Amino acid sequence: MLMFITLEYNVNFSTAFPEQHVDAVEGGSAFLNCLVDNQHNVEKLTVEWSKWSKDGVKECVHLYKHRKDQVADQDEKFRGKANLKHEGLKRGNVTLELQFVHLSDSGRYVCYIPRLDHHCYIILTIGKDDLSCTVCKNYLVRCLLCQS
Repeated sequence: MLMFITLEYNVNFSTAFPEQHVDAVEGGSAFLNCLVDNQHNVEKLTVEWSKWSKDGVKECVHLYKHRKDQVADQDEKFRGKANLKHEGLKRGNVTLELQFVHLSDSGRYVCYIPRLDHHCYIILTIGKDDLSCTVCKNYLVRCLLCQS
């Protein structure tokens, strides 16, 4: 059984772009994708990934500036957890990986590229994986028994 928790937000954003919805399992990784039109090279540009709480508080998830990750500017809970995938920047693919996600990582994320005035909005939902498995084996049979 896979359970998801959805949070309701009152923060207003004006955008012509639809929100993306990303689901991930607690303890795993989540990939937040932001694509820039015309595969614009964003290697030299500032990229800001932030998380907005339901009461409008902005947290810095990841900041890329001057061709470097600015780890000192990250909110402490995202240090060592949020990784920008640099290989896609030349093609306008600004993907952020969140590792070892928890239920508290659920929420609204925004990727903003100021020079292009480009925004991507993502709702991340983290679910619990209630699947438990047992390995059984004897000299004749090996099996994997899973239940939720």
